[in-house]
Amino acid sequence: SDRGYTYPTKDWMDLTMPIEPGQHVIMFRTWAPTVSLPGGSPVSNTIHVDKVSFQPTLFEDYESKSLAWNTIKMTGKEWAFDETKAHGGNVSLRSPSGLNVGQSSKMSFELTTSRRGSVLSFHYNSDGWVPSDKFMFKIDGNIVLEVTKSSRGWEQETAIISPGMHILSWEFVRAGNEGGGAVWLDDMKIVPRT
Repeated sequence: SDRGYTYPTKDWMDLTMPIEPGQHVIMFRTWAPTVSLPGGSPVSNTIHVDKVSFQPTLFEDYESKSLAWNTIKMTGKEWAFDETKAHGGNVSLRSPSGLNVGQSSKMSFELTTSRRGSVLSFHYNSDGWVPSDKFMFKIDGNIVLEVTKSSRGWEQETAIISPGMHILSWEFVRAGNEGGGAVWLDDMKIVPRT
């Protein structure tokens, strides 16, 4: 076993175990012999397990040209896989082209984090922007990142996500009359907070 205790405890104990990528079976196995504590009081042979949570590490590099996070929802024109720019590898996800003035495209993802929360990071690259166009990253509708101009190459955004259920969204808004701007996303990762 990865964690084992051979003595009774009076209070709850927190245990955390990293699990390597791949398919696994998680099993809790207990064995409690009949013993007596100092002073002669018997042990009840009862073991309690509570608040078990599992938070996978999610990583999306778009190299397979498919969205591994199958719960991503698109609103408006769909973002597209692009091989002209990439942070790591050869493929990124690009905001849609051909948006008219006042149109936007949003990609959203529902995430439930464990009781310690999570850390989200992603890389973005914005190019050819008209001043009133913008790219926003939001958590539960609150703007965490707003980009209104071209970036200097790839930049990284990192956000702490509190425990519970959240809606993460990435939105590109075409507000200018000329349409050449775009944003690329790559190497998106969500890991448990330690």
